[in-house]
Amino acid sequence: MKLNWIRIDLSKINLSSVSGRTLACLLKISPDLRHIDISYCSLSGSIVNEMMEECGRMNVALEDEILVLKGNDLSDIDGKSLAELVRVIHNFFYIKDYANEPFRWSDYSLTADNLEKLVESVGVNMRLMWKRIDLSRINISSISGRTLAGLFKVSPDLSHIDMSYCSLSDSTVNEMVKECGRMNIALEDSMLDLKGNDFSARQFPLPE
Repeated sequence: MKLNWIRIDLSKINLSSVSGRTLACLLKISPDLRHIDISYCSLSGSIVNEMMEECGRMNVALEDEILVLKGNDLSDIDGKSLAELVRVIHNFFYIKDYANEPFRWSDYSLTADNLEKLVESVGVNMRLMWKRIDLSRINISSISGRTLAGLFKVSPDLSHIDMSYCSLSDSTVNEMVKECGRMNIALEDSMLDLKGNDFSARQFPLPE
């Protein structure tokens, strides 16, 4: 039996008791599904992990931008699943110029640890196809400059990253700039938003 719906809206329904396997089975029996809104559903990262793993086991290919997951705490998601979610998350909400809507870290309660695991999990041949990232007001003081440079390396389409008010230090950004040079990464003009960080001892050049 197959379900012939194209869109499902489960937003604001408490799905905390639903297993990832159940969600994967829903996708399996809904071959025409192009959009499922499960925003603000009390989903955890572990449930989404299980859903992604079960989809792989069942040979369910998730469409690009099929999932709306805003408002769930995905902080316990693993790096591999998060990398795949970059492709399948539907990240815009009824705005005209959705191409300029950033992937907002805080919408999913993601942390510096998630960012580090994401960069570590991206394989040699994998690329993240996002254009804008908003990390503003996420404390990423524990992130190394090498990790940030690695994020740019695996995100070839990235045109803007907001790291304002992120407790970044001048030494971290200095390392990032040096690692970008070592990796032959050319930072785009006006790519970085770094306001609200203390760079009073800065000894590095920033892109204009």
